[in-house]
Amino acid sequence: MASKIAKVSYDSKEDILYVRLGEPISDSIPHGEFVIDFSKEKIVGMEIANASKQLFEGLPKEIDPKKSLASIKEARFGVREAKGILWIGIAFRIIWQEKEYRPLLQISVPQVVMA
Repeated sequence: MASKIAKVSYDSKEDILYVRLGEPISDSIPHGEFVIDFSKEKIVGMEIANASKQLFEGLPKEIDPKKSLASIKEARFGVREAKGILWIGIAFRIIWQEKEYRPLLQISVPQVVMA
């Protein structure tokens, strides 16, 4: 999965993380707790609802998810296609008490969303 650097912003009140490649968005499609943004040709970003729960599963409990999410300014964002399924991956880097954590979120979406 070739990835690109995406801009990240976080709305702590709504607990939504926004990941954008910076390309124009022509449409958005909800998919569970995600909203997938795409241009006319490809996926260019997404919104992640309940981000503090989804991205911190399996990480140490002492990490403050909302404070950590607010500090993230960019992430690796990639999309690949396999057998009619689009796989979206987002990798973040979080530093907490001088330790580095790299949460990874991967979701699959039927390729028909791009049709």
